[in-house]
Amino acid sequence: MEALAQIVVEGEGVLFPLSWEKTVEQHYKYRLKIRTKQVVQIPYRLAATVQIPYIAISGSVSEIEEVIAETVTSPFEEEVIQLPEDAERVARKIREGSKLNEEDEWFIKEVAESSGWRREDIVKELTIIQRNDPEGWKEKEELYIRIHEQYLREAEKYFKEKNYPQAAEKVWGAITALIKAVAAKRRIPIRDWHHGKLYNFVGSNIEEDKRKLFWELLEKGGNFHNHFYEHDREQYVKDNYQEVLGIIREIRKQEKI
Repeated sequence: MEALAQIVVEGEGVLFPLSWEKTVEQHYKYRLKIRTKQVVQIPYRLAATVQIPYIAISGSVSEIEEVIAETVTSPFEEEVIQLPEDAERVARKIREGSKLNEEDEWFIKEVAESSGWRREDIVKELTIIQRNDPEGWKEKEELYIRIHEQYLREAEKYFKEKNYPQAAEKVWGAITALIKAVAAKRRIPIRDWHHGKLYNFVGSNIEEDKRKLFWELLEKGGNFHNHFYEHDREQYVKDNYQEVLGIIREIRKQEKI
């Protein structure tokens, strides 16, 4: 039986998990009609994604006065984070120590190209990415921060050597690791490695007054990533390198990571 979270709400309208990681069908499945103050239950895995004040009343937005979530049953019984089919297959093989085939290696190569990470770091992530227990989330956050800091050090080395494509790609890898660390700290899974998932996480889960920094980081980081492949934005990288590092420092400060 899936673990549930108990939520006490006061208000009128519709409460629903706002997570772009869920399908439209799942969104509607877990919409909860609220009338005055009452206790409702939703799957625990969605409790962290319930967004307030996203209470829709005839298209308008209203605030809920009180939202309290507490565990009704153990939230981690038989609970793992679901991944896309390819990722789930490769993650399982890595955990089991099974030999990866050509298709599996191609998947890892695509993830590397999208994220800016090395193969060994992707393998480390796949080993623990499906964990949904407190220690697992902490381990993921720590892994992402280690990757983030390592890539920043490598970016600095390449930048000093005037190897701007490599510096740019290391910065992009550091950015993707940082956003994953922020998500892990909030216990919100990013289940895919496509760039759009990073944007979706920010738009759905970062507070409005904090989003601007994330948008700027993703926009500039995306240009850095493109330079690695196209070698056509060298001056952009040189002009924006220090600013990107400053945005990273500011985000780490506000997120306390």
